[in-house]
Amino acid sequence: MIRSTKISAVLLVLRLALGGLMLFAAYNKVKPPATPVDDPIRKFMFSIEAFEILPPQLIESAAFTMPLIEIVCGVLLILGIWTRSSSLVLAGLTASFVYVINRALMSGNIDVDCGCFGDLAIFCPKDKLTVCHVWRSSAFVGVALILLLFGAGRFSLDAILIGRRPKVAELPDAPTAPALTPVEPGKG
Repeated sequence: MIRSTKISAVLLVLRLALGGLMLFAAYNKVKPPATPVDDPIRKFMFSIEAFEILPPQLIESAAFTMPLIEIVCGVLLILGIWTRSSSLVLAGLTASFVYVINRALMSGNIDVDCGCFGDLAIFCPKDKLTVCHVWRSSAFVGVALILLLFGAGRFSLDAILIGRRPKVAELPDAPTAPALTPVEPGKG
């Protein structure tokens, strides 16, 4: 019981940290601009374009879709609803970031603004790609995989909602099939 409480507390901290970071990242990509020139979504579009991974017709859609995914998954993680599903989505999204950043680093395209947290530099330099970006994104993938494997824990809406389901002992008895009696060879 104590171990379960400790594990659930760790899972709560991981959920809140990853969910909060996703909401923070999304907000910094879509927040209202101070001036038309400072439009964060346009800057994010330029960041996506600089990675040279998507065709031009998909860049705008990606720039609007990624923050939306971060918002939805971040809220779900914080609340502890559909934790495994949102963790799977974030693990995939963040793993794709690791791939794209590695690809850019290997090609020498390091003068790219990651665009991960808008104008802010969280843990890594903002205007230049480094191995730090790979490690940071890999850490996010790791947290998402832990949540995917272990779920939300006891301190979540998932646990509360699942906890309200009737337990097996409380289910009404189901009709049982008649017992089969073995037939001896030659008497059948």
